[in-house]
Amino acid sequence: MIVKIDRGFSVAHTFEKKVVKLFNSLEWTLWLATIRNCSPSTIKSYARMMDEFWVWTLYNDVKENETFAFYLARFREALLSGYKIKETVYDDYLKMDVIITVINKKAKSKQTINNALIGISSYMYYIDESDLVENKNFIDTLYEHKKSKKGPLGALDIKMSKSYLETFGKKQGIIKPYRVPIKSSKTIKAFPYKSFKALLEIAEPREKLLYLLMGACSARIGQAINLTLYDIDYEKEDIWLLDPTLDYQDIYGNYRKQWLLNRYGIDIQRDKEHNDLTIQFKYPIPLKHEPLYWINDSFKRIFFESISKYTNNKNYIKENLRDKVHPFFFVSNTGRRLKPRGIFTKFKKHIEILNEQGHHIPTNIGLHSLRHMFGVAMAEVFAETGQEVVFSLTKEAMGHSNIDSTMIYFNLTEKSKRRLIKAAGEKIFANTKDAL
Repeated sequence: MIVKIDRGFSVAHTFEKKVVKLFNSLEWTLWLATIRNCSPSTIKSYARMMDEFWVWTLYNDVKENETFAFYLARFREALLSGYKIKETVYDDYLKMDVIITVINKKAKSKQTINNALIGISSYMYYIDESDLVENKNFIDTLYEHKKSKKGPLGALDIKMSKSYLETFGKKQGIIKPYRVPIKSSKTIKAFPYKSFKALLEIAEPREKLLYLLMGACSARIGQAINLTLYDIDYEKEDIWLLDPTLDYQDIYGNYRKQWLLNRYGIDIQRDKEHNDLTIQFKYPIPLKHEPLYWINDSFKRIFFESISKYTNNKNYIKENLRDKVHPFFFVSNTGRRLKPRGIFTKFKKHIEILNEQGHHIPTNIGLHSLRHMFGVAMAEVFAETGQEVVFSLTKEAMGHSNIDSTMIYFNLTEKSKRRLIKAAGEKIFANTKDAL
C-alpha cells in the first residue's frame, strides 16, 4: 500500500505479521516532486507501480545465479499473464494449515507494463544517484533475500550487485519495453473539426472560451483551467498559459509561483483547492515560453469577443468578491476554482444537441478530444500543403518535447496518407512514357 505524507508517498506492506517499508520510498517520491518536478499524479502512479513490484518480490525468491534483469523479466511476464499470490495460514477452527489467495492481479496491457517499468527504473535510478548503496561492486548474485525477510528490495541499503547496476544504472537502460502496436487512426478520439464551429455556437461563454483554448490552441483541460486574469494580453491579443508550480515570468514580469504566494497567499503545491489532481498543468504549452498558437485567427476573434460576455455575466464572481481571493480566470458560480467535472457534463450535453442536429459525433469522447482535434487538423493542413514545417509547428504549438508524440497525428491520419501517396505517385509517373 502507499501512504501519502506531505508531497510524497511511503510504500509499506504487511509481511509475516510485520509492517515493512520499502527503503527510502518517501525520500524517492519527494525527490520526484522537488528535483524532477513530477506532477502529483505521476508520483502517485510511480509509487503504485513500485509498490506492486515490491510486494511481488516479497513472495518470489531470486533463483540461484539469477541476475536482476532476468528477475525483472519474470515480474514482467507475471504482469502480462496476471498472477496470484497464495499464503499458508493456520486455521484455529480446522486445526490445520490452509492455503489462501492474498493477492489476485488481472493481466495488464503491454503499454501499462511499460509504464510500470518506468516507475521501477525511476526508483532504482534514485537509489544509485543519491549514492545510498555502500558497496556497489559486491557479489553478482542479487541480494541476501532469505536473510532480509523483506524480499530482494529490502536489502537495498546493504549491498547492490554489479549486474544490478548495469541493468538499471546510467550506463545501460532498463530491459527493453514491449513493442506495442501503433494504434490505428480510429482509436484517436478526436472531436470532428467540421463540427467545431457548431459546438461553439451552442456553448455558453465560459464553455466556449474553454473549448477554444482546447480545440483552437491544443490546450489540455488542466492547462486551460490554470489561465489567470493576468495572462490575457488584450493589446496584442495573446493568451499565455503558465504552470503555476514553476516560476515562469508573466507578461507583467512577475514570477508565477512566487507571485501567487506573495500576493494571494496561495502555496500552489500545498493548497488543496489549487492542487487538485484534475487541474494539474503537467507540461509546458507551447513548448517554448511564448503565447499560445491559434489554428485560425477567426477563433481568436471569437475568444476575445466572448471574454466580456463571460465576465459581465451575473453568475461570474469578480476577483475581489471571491470568498478566497484568487486570480484564476475560470470559476464556478460560487467564485471557487473551476473543476473539469462540470465542464465535461456540459460537453456531453452539447454533443447530444449536435447529434440531434445531424452531426455524427461519437458519444464516448471526452474533453481531450478537442486537443486531438488540433493535431488531426494540422495533419490535414500537411496533407493539403505537403510542407514539412507543419511538423515542427505542431510540435511547438502542442508542447510536445518528443516529435514522436506529434507524428502520431500525421502517421495515423488515413486521409493524409492516401493523399500524399497519390500525389507522390502522380509526380513520379507524370513524365513516364511507358504504359503501366
